[in-house]
Amino acid sequence: MTDAKKLTIIMEPNGLEQTINKRYRNMKFNVTFNSEECKGCELCTVWCKKKLITFDTSFLNKQGIHPATIENMEECIGCCNCALMCPDAIITIEKIEDEQKGKE
Repeated sequence: MTDAKKLTIIMEPNGLEQTINKRYRNMKFNVTFNSEECKGCELCTVWCKKKLITFDTSFLNKQGIHPATIENMEECIGCCNCALMCPDAIITIEKIEDEQKGKE
């Protein structure tokens, strides 16, 4: 991992993690789920720090399960807890590059 992409994390007295470097505070992420492979184990919902993951009750996958989905993706902090805890590795998290970056 290069220094440019390394995040430094500190633990605050109240237990919340915060990034030290201001450069990373406004990062945006795109979270995708392979809905057909989701088995509804709920681990992603439990481990999401912002509690953004729910189940899509408007859709049943090939297993007859309501798959996990994310609400308010713009609030995702990219902690990757959901992807790390998913036993079937169906969650992908990608950093959205800032369009202003090239203009600075």
